[in-house]
Amino acid sequence: MKAHSLRISSAVIFSALLCACNGGSETTAAPAPPASGVGTPSPVNTGLQFSWSATTSWHEDFEGPTALSEWRFNAGTEFGPGAQGKLSGVNGQPSGNALELAYSTEVCDAKGCPVYAAAVHTLKKPVVADTLRFKLKNALPREVRVYASVKDSSGQTFQYRPERCPFETSQDTWCTLESDLRMPSLHWGGANDGVMRGEITEVSVLVQPLVGVRGRVPIQGTAVFDDVTLANAPSTVSLNRTAAGNGLASATWRDLKIENTTARLGVASAFKGHRTDSQRRLQKAKEAGFGFVRTDVFWSHVETQRGTYDFSAADQLLEDARAMGLKVLFILDYENPLYRDGVLMSTEGERNAFAAYAAAAAARFKGRGVRYEIWNEQNSGAVCPTGNEGFWRPSPNAQHYASLVAATTQAIRQVDASAEVTLGGITASFTSSCDQTPTLFSFQYLDGVAGAGGLMNVNALGYHPYYDIAEQWGAELHMLRTSLRDKGFPTLPVWDTEWGVSSACPDGERPCALGDTAAKRDRQAVRLARRFLVGLALDLPVNVWYDLVDDGVDPTEREHNFGLYDTQFNGKPALAAMQTLAEVSKERLSGLAPDLPAGMHALRFQQGLDTIYAIWVERGSVQLTSDTKGLIRAVDVQGKDLPLSGDWMLRESTGPLYLTYR
Repeated sequence: MKAHSLRISSAVIFSALLCACNGGSETTAAPAPPASGVGTPSPVNTGLQFSWSATTSWHEDFEGPTALSEWRFNAGTEFGPGAQGKLSGVNGQPSGNALELAYSTEVCDAKGCPVYAAAVHTLKKPVVADTLRFKLKNALPREVRVYASVKDSSGQTFQYRPERCPFETSQDTWCTLESDLRMPSLHWGGANDGVMRGEITEVSVLVQPLVGVRGRVPIQGTAVFDDVTLANAPSTVSLNRTAAGNGLASATWRDLKIENTTARLGVASAFKGHRTDSQRRLQKAKEAGFGFVRTDVFWSHVETQRGTYDFSAADQLLEDARAMGLKVLFILDYENPLYRDGVLMSTEGERNAFAAYAAAAAARFKGRGVRYEIWNEQNSGAVCPTGNEGFWRPSPNAQHYASLVAATTQAIRQVDASAEVTLGGITASFTSSCDQTPTLFSFQYLDGVAGAGGLMNVNALGYHPYYDIAEQWGAELHMLRTSLRDKGFPTLPVWDTEWGVSSACPDGERPCALGDTAAKRDRQAVRLARRFLVGLALDLPVNVWYDLVDDGVDPTEREHNFGLYDTQFNGKPALAAMQTLAEVSKERLSGLAPDLPAGMHALRFQQGLDTIYAIWVERGSVQLTSDTKGLIRAVDVQGKDLPLSGDWMLRESTGPLYLTYR
């Protein structure tokens, strides 16, 4: 837990490097909605549905006899020898004919591998629009990113965040991707000022490899897309009982049956003080609405003499937690100087000693509902002049970790065959250098662990998705699930065992500052609510917030400002957001609404006769008008009551709106 300086998403790395390559400038960007599976949803009649005015400036459905000839393949030769590939029509898609982009960036030269392959269309008649929408098959490999771009009358090109299917989309199905053309992530050429000049003259869909500082990753495959549309974003969206029609578009609810939502929500905290302090922390976790706590059981604290284990502190914590109705996720972690012999966990003796400590814990807590996590962020680590960084020093080693997991799970199963054990939470990227520049994408580390047998006997894969945008987690989860399936573990769950937002820099800004101001703390609250809503929609069995209590009082220090409570146990706005969400979601998540306008999301919760709608936008703002018949309550992200006017402005800055109907 600490060492959050390593959390830099692959999308951020990729955008920065691409910017350096093409000479473009980066602007404030809204990320594409991400992807993941949410089971096999089916349409359900809810009585209330979303609708909005539908205006189209240009549309290509690839059904006409000349549709394919109007598109051309762009090999990206400005970055090297150029990609290989072609465009071809595909028949038999659910929506009719579609366009297939075959690509290969295997050919490299002294400049590296080509950065992209693209399908490009020059409009016969330029148009004005502020959204670009197209359908995509949700089956891309993990190394691939899909981008949309347009060109304006000045010759300026605008590129948008990498596209993957929204988190509302089931795996391996079609989805609709939509980019807000007013919020590019990159721009270059022409006026080169980030402002759309005149009309749109060209549309492109680009396939690009994941980029890291170790070099570009060659890719090859196909991407199939359809129904490319330029349109104007709706200013108003309605939630009512009126069927769509007369120029209206609508979203059909999909049914979900995700039970015991509160039990899925946990919080991390350090229980290091006297029992009264631990009890207070547990009580605060309960008051916040969590179902369990996550904390360390340090090996070096438990075993100070070889072969002698003292679990008294953990015993007390577990006893107090159970008395309050909370469960516990124990992290079995870190080295013990009694057994260190060379590089961390490189010897069988050290691994067996750790496994013996883990087995002693499992025997001690058997039958008491404890879950276990083996280590924490083991794909991070470096020894630097300013101190140690990360948790597997001097550098991460997938082989050594996999061997540790094998020995530990075997030892635990021998004393408690029913124990739930997860891999330690893997960070999105890790570093073995002291400049904090990520050097290896987490999937490559996971490849090493899986190849060495580290997934054979665990109940879950732990992951730490510290993303600045909540909805981005879905894309990563989809890739994780696809990767696990390809490795022969299609049913292995992913547990989100740690993530959080510091009120000192809630949007990832640097430097961190003003973590104790109302504005920054309100922002933390918005981020928390959106992130937990996304985690529930993705059907994650475990969602852990970091941290329960601030670690310090310095408003400029990132690590001091992750708490729901300050150091004096005064609740921050994020606490109110958590309590509101826990109350809203306490029974069942019953549905979601895919295919809403760009950046808009909605979930439906069921509580007896009441139906609660959680509605939010991840960028910009949208006016929401709602049927007031049966509407009994409207509250904001922090649970403050709002007038039942049936008319609200949804803003990314203010977070989810909760509407209760009876």
